[in-house]
Amino acid sequence: KIGFPTNTSYPHVHSMSALKLIDAYKVCCEVCTRTPGCVHWYYPRFDGTEGCELFFEEDDQVFDKVLNSTAVSVKPERRRRQLGFLADPAHGPPRNGSAGYYLGCGWSFYLSYDYPCLSELDDRVFIDGDNKFIMIEEPSDTLQEKNKQQKKSRRRSRKKKELDSRRSCQFRDEELGVSKGRWVRRPFPNNKVCPSPMETDPSIERFNVIKFQGKYPKCWHRDDISKIGENCIERGCRKWLPVAWKSWLHEEKEWYGTWEQYFCRYKEFTTNELQTCFNNRGIHNIEVKGASVSYFFLEYLKQRLKDITFPNKTLSTKEVIVDTLKLPHEMWHYSEDKFRTAVENMPTTKGTEQRVWISGGYYSSEREEFVHVDRCDIFNRIAFPILKSKGYIMLNAFDMTAAWTYDSCTQMDGLHIVGPPMKMLVVKLFHYLCAPRH
Repeated sequence: KIGFPTNTSYPHVHSMSALKLIDAYKVCCEVCTRTPGCVHWYYPRFDGTEGCELFFEEDDQVFDKVLNSTAVSVKPERRRRQLGFLADPAHGPPRNGSAGYYLGCGWSFYLSYDYPCLSELDDRVFIDGDNKFIMIEEPSDTLQEKNKQQKKSRRRSRKKKELDSRRSCQFRDEELGVSKGRWVRRPFPNNKVCPSPMETDPSIERFNVIKFQGKYPKCWHRDDISKIGENCIERGCRKWLPVAWKSWLHEEKEWYGTWEQYFCRYKEFTTNELQTCFNNRGIHNIEVKGASVSYFFLEYLKQRLKDITFPNKTLSTKEVIVDTLKLPHEMWHYSEDKFRTAVENMPTTKGTEQRVWISGGYYSSEREEFVHVDRCDIFNRIAFPILKSKGYIMLNAFDMTAAWTYDSCTQMDGLHIVGPPMKMLVVKLFHYLCAPRH
C-alpha cells in the first residue's frame, strides 16, 4: 500500500540499513517475511535513507548490530511527523508462504549485520574440483640449493610444454557443462618479466583498473585485490563497507594469475598483434550493450584498446557487438517466460557484424529476492540455445567468477564482479575474434 502505516498496535520498530534497493518494496517485504516476529514493514527508513522499518508486537528481536539501529519503542505520533517529507512511502504485511533459503553469513547484505561471519569457515563455498585456485609453482624468497633450482627449472619446462600443447579454445569450450577450468596463480613477476611497475589508470576514476603494457599482455593480470570494492557509488555504501565481511583473498596486494581451461588455451595478444588482427579481419568498431555490468566491462575494454586504431568502415568490415543481456538486473524484473521472450526477440547476427553475449556471473549476494546464483544459472541456460541459433558467441562468465564472487565486487555487493574475471572476459573476447580456429 502506498502511504505509511497508521496502525498503532505495533509499539516496537527496528530499522534496517540497505545498499541500493532496486525493488525496495519487495525487498522490505521479503526481509519482514524472513524475520521472526515481524508483522509489518515500511519503506523507506524514517530518516529518509535507504532501508526498511520493521514493526513487531514484541520487542525480542536481535537487531543490535544494525547500523543506526532504532531498536527502541517510539510513539506513533512522532513517527508520522517524520514521514511527512518522504516521497512514495509504502508499507504492508509479510507475504504468505515460505521464505527463501538464506545461505549464511556474508551472502545476504541485509542479514549480514545480524548474523556476521565468525570464522573463515562460515562463508566457505564448496564447489567441484574443476573450479578452484591452484598454484603451479610456490614462490620462494630464499636462495635454494643449485640442484633444487635445476629441478624447478626442469619442472617449469615440463609444465610450459604441457600448457603449450593444449589446443586453441573453441566456442564449444564456453558452453555450460562443457567448460572445465580453474584459476591458476603464479608467482608475482619481477621487473625482468614485467619491466613497468603495476599501476592503475588514473583516468578510470571508479575502478582500480591496471594499466595495460603493450608488449607484455600477461602483465595485465597483476592486481591489488585489497583495493577492489573500496570506492562507494551508491547511497548506503559507506555504512555498509566498514562491516562487510572479507575473506583472505581480499587481502592480496600482489595477485598474479589467469583463468585456464584444462584442455585448451586462450591466446593473449600484444597491442601490435591485436592491431594486425583488427586490420586483417576488418573490425571497425566494438559496441557494448547492457546495464551496469556492461559499463564495468567497457572500462576494462577501453584500457585494452587505448593504443588501437580501428580501420575505416567499409562494405567488407565488421562491427562487434557485445551484450550482457542486462544481467543481473533483468533477473528481478523478468519472469523466466518473459526473459525467454526478450531473448527470442534479440536480433540475429548479420554478415557485417559479430554478436557476442556475456553470461551472468556466479552471484554471492541476494540484494533483491530473486537475484541468486541458481536463478542466474537458469537464465543462462535459457539464453544459450536461443542466442547460439542466432549466431552469437557466448563468453562464459559464470564458471570463472565462482572463485571470485564477492571478493572482487564493486562496493563488495556480491553482484558486480570486476578485477581478474573482467580482464579474462576481455582476453576471451579477443581470443575468439582473432585466434586461429584449430
